[in-house]
Amino acid sequence: MFNTYIKTNSNEIITEHYIGSCATYHGFAYQTFAEEMGLVGDVREREFERVRQMKLKVARTWYRPDFSRDMFKRFCLWLDEMKKANVDVMLSASWFFTKDVWFFSHENHSDADYTSKLENFDKCCDKMASWIAKSLESFIVVRGYTNIKYLSLFTEPFSYASGPCPDGIDYFEAYERCCRKINEKLIKFEVRDKVKLVGPNGIFTSHSDDQLIRAIEKMDDIIDIYSMHTYAWCDPAWQKNRGFYMTGYEGWKSHAEYIRSIAERTGKPIWFDEYGLSGDGKLAEGVRDSVWYGNYIGLINAALINGGMNSTLIWTLFDQKYPYNITNSDSFYNGVQRWGCCKMPGDSINDNENARPSWYVISLLSRYMSNGDAKVVKCEFGEGICSAVTVTADGRTSVLAVNMRDDSANITIDVDAQGLKRYLYDPAAIKPSPDYIMIESDKKFDTSPINDVLPPYAVAIFSNVD
Repeated sequence: MFNTYIKTNSNEIITEHYIGSCATYHGFAYQTFAEEMGLVGDVREREFERVRQMKLKVARTWYRPDFSRDMFKRFCLWLDEMKKANVDVMLSASWFFTKDVWFFSHENHSDADYTSKLENFDKCCDKMASWIAKSLESFIVVRGYTNIKYLSLFTEPFSYASGPCPDGIDYFEAYERCCRKINEKLIKFEVRDKVKLVGPNGIFTSHSDDQLIRAIEKMDDIIDIYSMHTYAWCDPAWQKNRGFYMTGYEGWKSHAEYIRSIAERTGKPIWFDEYGLSGDGKLAEGVRDSVWYGNYIGLINAALINGGMNSTLIWTLFDQKYPYNITNSDSFYNGVQRWGCCKMPGDSINDNENARPSWYVISLLSRYMSNGDAKVVKCEFGEGICSAVTVTADGRTSVLAVNMRDDSANITIDVDAQGLKRYLYDPAAIKPSPDYIMIESDKKFDTSPINDVLPPYAVAIFSNVD
């Protein structure tokens, strides 16, 4: 056992407005391809109950122009559930750039001569922007889904060539032209004030990567929230060196601080709207299936909270069946992507109605670390652990503590709060089951400082949030 500590300084604020630990969660629950796998009745209700219990703040969802009328209606059923659960929605302004723009060229999308011309691209952007604006008008104004509060400006628009770029401009210039047209149409249809535009939603790969810098320089007049994606990569070296794998706090924090430093001159929020652990198919799946991934999610969130992020969205909350039956190295199996913190009912794997161990960490983070708008206060902590501390507007405090060692931690927590309950994720004791929804508190500390013991690689939240 080793001795360590956490000490908070409530007078020093890192972030004024922390939304919380959120998630990518596509609105597929009522689609026929999900129902055919068995996501119906009580099984589907259990999925929604998980969302309600974790008090998910923001769900980022797939929405594209090739939805049929029936898919649109079924998507609205999912939106109904999100509204009832008080979940805000980040709707995708389509997904693939430039592929989904060229969708509006109809039969010409595969015509290289047609897609090489800038005027044709602009025509398609105009049609796409009208479709997006009309969709939002239908969702928010007509149907009353006022919980749709964010519009994601594509997904990783510069990371891979999903479609051709017209001659004479690069992908970023094409992206800017399209996003400006979207902004213009939202104003025309009087829905611009109802959503925040989120971009550029790309993968930040290194300090020489300039997509965020270019977005700030060229598009600050239309982007409301800056957002990037970042992944740790699972490879054989990580498996052989567990110490390296489990001690990534400083790397994640410095990464967040660097991105924050780029965006902070705008005065606008900065999100990671995708994060997680990637890598070669089976190898990464093995880690994401393991109890260790729960610890790593706790570590990442501590780092990103202290690094100044206003929100994080894990990829992904649930395994989900997509509307096509692909199998590839990105953990797709007959259309089911196995990236989630919970498995997909009907999938061809064991215990397919279970949560994975990581669920029990992400759900705690979501429920207790923010009520949707909390302050992040500075904290100090000793060796072997990492921590983050948040305080809600009504003075409720939550302390995240992550044991990064394969040894028990004798921990002292000095915090200006009383009546903190402990919610403990113990990797050696967690036993996922279909009906085990949330970890409940097992201790209460009426006074501070708190003295406690954290098991090896445990994640705990000490909170007086409801």
